[in-house]
Amino acid sequence: MGTGSTQAVDLRAAATDVDLAGTVVATWAYSGAVPGPLIRARVGDRLRVTVDNALPEPTSVHWHGLAIDNAMDGVPGLTTPEIAPGEAFTYDFLLPHAGTHWFHPHHGLQLDRGLYGALIIDEVNDPGDYDHEWVLVIDDWTDGLDRTPEEHLADLRAEAARSGGMGMGSGMHQVSAGDVDYLLYLVNGRPSDDPDVLQARPGDRVRLRVINAAADTVVDVALTGHTMTLTHTDGYRVQPAEASSVRLGMGERFDALVTLSDGAFAFVASPVGKPGLARALARTGDGTPPPPD
Repeated sequence: MGTGSTQAVDLRAAATDVDLAGTVVATWAYSGAVPGPLIRARVGDRLRVTVDNALPEPTSVHWHGLAIDNAMDGVPGLTTPEIAPGEAFTYDFLLPHAGTHWFHPHHGLQLDRGLYGALIIDEVNDPGDYDHEWVLVIDDWTDGLDRTPEEHLADLRAEAARSGGMGMGSGMHQVSAGDVDYLLYLVNGRPSDDPDVLQARPGDRVRLRVINAAADTVVDVALTGHTMTLTHTDGYRVQPAEASSVRLGMGERFDALVTLSDGAFAFVASPVGKPGLARALARTGDGTPPPPD
């Protein structure tokens, strides 16, 4: 049964400039932001998203984690037709289940740029037994820094041709952990030198909603000095379990509850088998958080 409510959203996929801790890069994004605007609604709401394609090539939007009608699924060539440059398309569907989900293209290497965003679907009677909610979207980043995503892909194909298969990548890592060593890793569109910050008080209870939107990186996730109580994986409730860290593959999500101590703490996403780090900060008082590296 639907709620009778409709959430209408406009998304514009277009070229934009993004400031990465003082380095301005040209990329593609939804409505001028990386990540794109957070979309939020309740189970049973109708979601109506009009996507205006201002890119120089066709695009699409896939609603990752949602079991919806194929006509709205957003995978060109399989379900929804692609959106041509200069055209628009309206995705219109009922939200079937709650959870932490996300949206992104299924077209070429567009995900490897900044075209992604969080999609949060609330339960109708969510108990809300926490003081803060912190949505944390992790990404690996190359666009505008060195080689383009297309150049990285060409390198991987050349390496595969030399080795006789796609068993290894340019960094000699197992495929399951990712093939490309990225120059930057981001949390909520921000590198470690300019982190996103959650301001709270000691003893506050926080619901973490963590999304690995990386194109080619598995990450180990932790909040320094804290143990997390996992409550959901990929949008679905699980038997609560405590963990000091969680490994997330590409596209995976988890929800967790954590009670914050007094001080400054780093939310860390460490790439598996690769150099680098993504981080954000939770601050409840005085103190020096771990450094960016």
